[in-house]
Amino acid sequence: MERIKKLLLSKNIRPSHHRIKVLQYLEQTHSHPTVEEIHQEVKHMIPTISKATIYNTLKVFQEAGLVTAIPLSGEETRYDFKRKPHAHFHCNRCGKVTDIKTDFPCLSMNSIGAIKLSEIKLVFKGTCEKCQKEIAELNL
Repeated sequence: MERIKKLLLSKNIRPSHHRIKVLQYLEQTHSHPTVEEIHQEVKHMIPTISKATIYNTLKVFQEAGLVTAIPLSGEETRYDFKRKPHAHFHCNRCGKVTDIKTDFPCLSMNSIGAIKLSEIKLVFKGTCEKCQKEIAELNL
């Protein structure tokens, strides 16, 4: 918990109990959760936490560069704790979002000519290996 507190303080964020628990959860999960999923998990630790608090916390984390919002089809947005720059894959069939660890030089760019970049989001969409196998089995 001390490490999370120091991380928040380094970004000039007051390390409230709610913020610490939300960031701990995001750091530990690799599932790219929605606000609803984050709320359900953190609610186990803090039963009184509201979705509004989750939204506000995520906004603060995004502005500080700790979390990335991954907008997907429709209204759905997933959240990812920023580790090293990476791309994402979204399965159109099952909805799972996974990290792609292949090196994409564009992810570490900070400018294009005179344009200063503040964020780069690279999301590939298609059908994951598990879903492809399920589809193949259905077609036998």
